[in-house]
Amino acid sequence: MKRVLLSACLLVSSVTAVLGARLALAEALSSAERIGSEAMRLTGARSVRLRPVADGVFSGVDGLSEWVDALTGEEYGWSRNGQYIFRYADPRAYAPPVGSSDIGESRAKAIAAAWANRAYAGGSLAGMAVSCTCKEEGTDPVTAEYLVEYRRYAGTVRTCDHIAIRVNGSSGAVMSVEQDYDVISVGLSPQVGSDEARSIAARELGVPVECCTAYNLEVVKSLQGVQHLVWVVQARTGDEEVGGEGVEVVDAHSGKALDSGKSW
Repeated sequence: MKRVLLSACLLVSSVTAVLGARLALAEALSSAERIGSEAMRLTGARSVRLRPVADGVFSGVDGLSEWVDALTGEEYGWSRNGQYIFRYADPRAYAPPVGSSDIGESRAKAIAAAWANRAYAGGSLAGMAVSCTCKEEGTDPVTAEYLVEYRRYAGTVRTCDHIAIRVNGSSGAVMSVEQDYDVISVGLSPQVGSDEARSIAARELGVPVECCTAYNLEVVKSLQGVQHLVWVVQARTGDEEVGGEGVEVVDAHSGKALDSGKSW
């Protein structure tokens, strides 16, 4: 009788393991199909062959995964919670330019607009502020890179709801797309004022408070999806020839320093 029961238990365990493996495989295939569909919508490609990246920057983060197109090398970051591509990059678009031609801001914005209208996870871009900045590097030849960003504001508060497209100024190829979309779930009234935020930032950065001259309220979101209302405080020391820049992110509700960076 014990042998019969043991055999039955082993059979049940084996069946359960097989069913679990099949369900996991079915879920992975379903995810790949969904991500592939979104990848084609984002890029306008007719087909993709995605494979998961096990050792990527976002691979071990809950709710996120990384994929690469085996056909082209294009990279995709996927938000399982939001069901959208939060980051796209095409290594081919970073190829050195031939000559020093520049497509210009108008053309760069038009290229970015086509991608934004097709790819933005939030649907409509209506009411979003649009900015375009150009970064030039090198001298022979000079290379230009355009960053076109669509950003939603809640009054004067900059939110995490945005899409940013980086365009190669020589070839017009899209180098990367980064976006975030979420319903605001954090209070927009700061409990910590701008003066207090500047003092906290100065202490954390180790500079006089007079160096912290730029500060803005923003809604930011962690990789885990937690939203914070923050003061983003920018600091500068010295002058244009000798000096450094720093930034401190201060929670506008608790006063806690959440992140920082500096060039000195």
